[in-house]
Amino acid sequence: MSDQGSRFMSGLSRLKGAAAAKLDTFKEIASDKLRGDDRKYSGLRPETQAVDDEVSELRGSCQMLQKHVSTAHPYDEDRERLLKKVPLHHLGTKMMASADSMSATTPFKTALRKCGRIQNDLGQLQANYYSDIHNDVVGALGGNLKIFQPVTQARKQMQAAHSEVEATQRSRAASTTTRKPGQAVEEEDEAAHAQRDLCEDKLMEALLAVVGRDRDLMQPLVDMLGHQLEYHKRAAELIERAMPSVTELSQHAGSRRAFGCPLAENGVDSVVRACAAVINRDGLDAQGIFRLAGSASKVRKLRAGFNSGTLDLTTREGYFLDIHAIASIFKIYLRELPEPLLMFDYYDEWLNAARVADHETRLFAMQSLLKQLPRGHFETLRFISRFLFNVCQHGEENKMKPSNMGIVIGPNLLWHSDPERESMSVADSALKSQLCELFITYHEWLFPPEDGEIDAFSTTIPKLETRGGPASSVSPAPARRPPPPSHNPKAKSVAASQSSLAPPSRPRADSSSSSSPTAGAVDNATEVSRPVPPSRPSRTPKQLSPDGGSQKPTSKPPPPHKPGHLADPK
Repeated sequence: MSDQGSRFMSGLSRLKGAAAAKLDTFKEIASDKLRGDDRKYSGLRPETQAVDDEVSELRGSCQMLQKHVSTAHPYDEDRERLLKKVPLHHLGTKMMASADSMSATTPFKTALRKCGRIQNDLGQLQANYYSDIHNDVVGALGGNLKIFQPVTQARKQMQAAHSEVEATQRSRAASTTTRKPGQAVEEEDEAAHAQRDLCEDKLMEALLAVVGRDRDLMQPLVDMLGHQLEYHKRAAELIERAMPSVTELSQHAGSRRAFGCPLAENGVDSVVRACAAVINRDGLDAQGIFRLAGSASKVRKLRAGFNSGTLDLTTREGYFLDIHAIASIFKIYLRELPEPLLMFDYYDEWLNAARVADHETRLFAMQSLLKQLPRGHFETLRFISRFLFNVCQHGEENKMKPSNMGIVIGPNLLWHSDPERESMSVADSALKSQLCELFITYHEWLFPPEDGEIDAFSTTIPKLETRGGPASSVSPAPARRPPPPSHNPKAKSVAASQSSLAPPSRPRADSSSSSSPTAGAVDNATEVSRPVPPSRPSRTPKQLSPDGGSQKPTSKPPPPHKPGHLADPK
C-alpha cells in the first residue's frame, strides 16, 4: 500500500511540474503577443539579435499607441452619437435643462445656464478634436504598423529556414537507424544552413529599414500634440470670452458672506451700519446693551439673514424683538474680521500707547497710530467710536458708561495674531478696554469731522450689501433721532468731572526726556498734530464724564498742546 502511495505522489508531482511548465509557456506566449513579438526562432548572430530585439520593442510601442490613443479619443461617424460620448457636452445639456426648470430668475440660474452653454460649446470643440485625432493620428499609427510588414514576412521565412535546420539535425541523429548515406545528410544540412543564413540576411535588411524610419514613426505623435494645442487654444479663447460676463454676474450677485471678510478699502460695511442704525432707533434705552448676550438661536438666524442679504430690519420683528441679538451680531462681526480694526502689526504699539502715564502724551501717541491705519479701518473705527458715544449718552437708561463699553468692545478691536499669547494676557485686556474708552470719549478730537462722513447717529437702515455688490434693498425706516442734549431732562451738570477728561493744559517738559516705553511712538506722534477741529453741528451728542454722567456741551475739550506750545525745560 505504501508503494502505491509513493507512486501516486510521484506521478502527482510530475503532473504538477508539467502543468507549471505549460503555464510558463502560456505566459511567455501571452507576453510575446502583448509586445507584438512573433519570433519563433533562435540562434541569430549577435548583431542581428540586437536589432531584432529593438524592432520588436518598437513594434510593441506602436501597437500600444494605436490601441490606447484610439481608446482615449472615442469616435463615431454619426455626429449625434459622437457627442453622446463627450462628457462635457452631456454636462452642459444637463446644466441648461436644470436652469430652465428653475422658476425664479436668480443670478445663480443665469450663471448656471451660461456655464451650461459654455460646457456645450467645449463639448463641440472636444468632438471636433476627437475627429481630428481619429483621422490624422489613429490612422497614421495604423499606417506605421504597415512598416513592420516586411519584417513579419522575413521572420516567417526565417522561421521556415530554422525549422528546416532543425529537421536536418533530427535526420542526422536518425541516420544510423535508417542507414541513410552520410554524404546526403551532410548536403541537406549544409543547404538548410545556407538557406537559414540567407533568410537571416534578409531579416537584417528588413530590420534596418524599420530602424531608419524613426521620423515617420514619430510624426503621429507630433500631429497629436499639434491637435491638442489647437484644441486647448480654442477652449481657452472660448472660456476667456465667457469669463467676464460670468464674473460680472457673480460680483453683482454678491458673495453671500458678510462675516469673516476683509474690510473694504474705504467706507463702513453695511453690517456695522445696519446694527448701529437699529440700536440707535430701538436700543439706546436697552439696559445692558452690548453687555448682555442675545438669544443664540436668534443670533444664528440674524447671521444667516445678513449672509443671504435678505434681512429686513425696518421693523422690530425683523430682528425677532431681541435688540441684544443685534448687539451680539455687531461684536461677532468685529471679532471675526481676518485683521482686527487696530491691526496685528501695531498690537504692541497700541498697548504701549495705552501704558503711557501722561494723559496728553497718550492721546498724541494714539493719534499717531491712527494715521497709520488703512482708510477702511480708520473710517470703520471712527464710525464705531461715534456710534458708541451716542449709546453711552443714554447711560442713565442703558447703564453703559464708556468704561463699561470699553470692557465689552475693546477686545473686539484688537487681538494678537498668536492665540496663545492672546489667551494668556490678562493685563492686555485692561489696556484694550482703556483704548476703547478713550476712542469713545475723545472721538471728536481723535477723528475730526470730514465731508461725506457716514452719520453714526442715523436710524436709517442701509441697504444690505455683500462683497460683490448689493444683494437686496431695504427701505429706510422713519428717522427717530434722540432729543438734543439741551432738551434732555436727564442731563446733569458735571463740570468738575468734565475737566478731568480733557488733556491737561499745564506746561510740561519735552517728551524726549520721558522714559516711557513708547518714547519712539510718542516722538513720532508729536512731530505733526492735528489742528483743533471745529465744533460739531448742533446735533453733536453731549460730552461724557468718567462716571457716565452728561452735561450740555458749551465748548470742546481742548486738545493736547502742540510741541511748539510746550514750556522749555529748565
